Amino acid sequence: MSSTHIDGVDLYVEERGNGHPVLLIHGNGATAGQWGTTADDLARSSRVISYDRRGFGRSVHAPVKDFRRHTADAAALLLALNAAPATVVGWSGGGLVALDLAISHPQLVASLVLEEPPLHAKRHMTMTMARAMLKAQLLRRLRGAEVGADVFFRWASRYTTGGSAFDRFPPAWQATLRANGAATMAELDAGTGEYLSRKQISAINCPVTCLVGDLSDPALVAATRRIAALLPHARVVEATGAGHALHFDRPDLFVDTITAAIPQVG
Repeated sequence: MSSTHIDGVDLYVEERGNGHPVLLIHGNGATAGQWGTTADDLARSSRVISYDRRGFGRSVHAPVKDFRRHTADAAALLLALNAAPATVVGWSGGGLVALDLAISHPQLVASLVLEEPPLHAKRHMTMTMARAMLKAQLLRRLRGAEVGADVFFRWASRYTTGGSAFDRFPPAWQATLRANGAATMAELDAGTGEYLSRKQISAINCPVTCLVGDLSDPALVAATRRIAALLPHARVVEATGAGHALHFDRPDLFVDTITAAIPQVG
């Protein structure tokens, strides 16, 4: 556990293992601590780097409303740690950062693993998503960012069969997510990657794997399908019995999928 100074902020960083570098970029509201056993499992054969994005957790900074700021941080971090090109794993909002990184800094990305980035979801809202976003914004104004973020977390991690992963998370995870309420709501203000064009995404030529849960909200499933349609070479892995927090619901499948995406040498 350490920190790396990047453009005015000390990014909290955890490194494990040796070998091909794997960068884990967490989703909205989370930190490096919400990957479960993923980092330790991957570290058996890889150099695993996880970090708190700017404004989240231990990377203290004002809430960020521009995903491009996070992309610049990820690029600078890989260079500072001499960890490029890396297999870049992005969960949810972190997946949007990963996509942007592959577009803006292709030389830093050996392969991509995307865990349901909500690409352009605001342009294609389901009724359930629209209701959740409106409720989150209303409660943010009436009762504060943590309450609004709580609504968002339950929608994003909900299962179409009922309930949500958020309610199954360890209490420490729930507390961290709530504590990041202001940063979470700011990231919602940033949108769902509308600045990334279909043409830019289609030009990504590194190996790409898209993970999608069969119990995820239809808006998130559709976003993953949009990415896969733009990248015919992408591999799509459907996780049965999993929702948006796929690495929590199906940790073994998640690690196996990342391992398979790591370039083989020799």
